[in-house]
Amino acid sequence: MEKIVKIKILAILGLGLDFLFHWLQTGVPIAIVIDGTQNPDPYIATLALAAHSMFILAFLSMLFLPLRVKVRTKVRTRI
Repeated sequence: MEKIVKIKILAILGLGLDFLFHWLQTGVPIAIVIDGTQNPDPYIATLALAAHSMFILAFLSMLFLPLRVKVRTKVRTRI
């Protein structure tokens, strides 16, 4: 199995585990995004929303963006 496929499977499992954890914890499936935003302190609520959004975007980018990076280097040797 290619390394890229393994990373994408890991991303699916991680995102699914986080989704399931928040759903079981609160009983609401959308809790993966809004968990922590009910805090009365607006700074903490904003931080929680930003952190969850970044976490979800990181996993989604692992799923849909290509992971191959071509690096071209020229090695010159002088004799």
